[in-house]
Amino acid sequence: MTLADANAPEAAAARAVRGDNAALDADSAAHPELDLGFRVFKLDSSNKTTCLAVNDYQQSLLSQFESRFKADRSDLDLFFGCLLDYRLPLDRNFASIDLAGHTAYVYDHGELLACFAEDIDVSFVEAVATLPELPLRVVLNERCFSSSEQQINLSERFKTLLPQVELKVL
Repeated sequence: MTLADANAPEAAAARAVRGDNAALDADSAAHPELDLGFRVFKLDSSNKTTCLAVNDYQQSLLSQFESRFKADRSDLDLFFGCLLDYRLPLDRNFASIDLAGHTAYVYDHGELLACFAEDIDVSFVEAVATLPELPLRVVLNERCFSSSEQQINLSERFKTLLPQVELKVL
């Protein structure tokens, strides 16, 4: 595809890549840690499933509503949705880390920690409590819990170990 055939977002991304490559060629020896990466976002519909009017629900449709989120959404889609919900800027650093065998995403050195893995347990809460920088907010998906009892128990464990941390379950 040539630049003339590209739409505006594609042309902007191609231009950013060319600029990054030129900057890296010029400064790679002087600044080996230089990161010129960028993010490209695509405007899409909501991550959440569509709700129906009460009279429109049928028994055959209930399996579609097991999750609050659309099936084609990745953990990163949900993570960036959380950033938008909290009105946090999208240009800050984030990292994927392993906590008690589950993938979690840490935004801006602890501003937000999000985990969307299934079946977390007390070891996850304890791992969060031992992080060098405690998060201000922790966001979990309700599928993180195998039962309502486990959700209540882990929420209480969060309050005990991390009383200053805001916990939100999606």
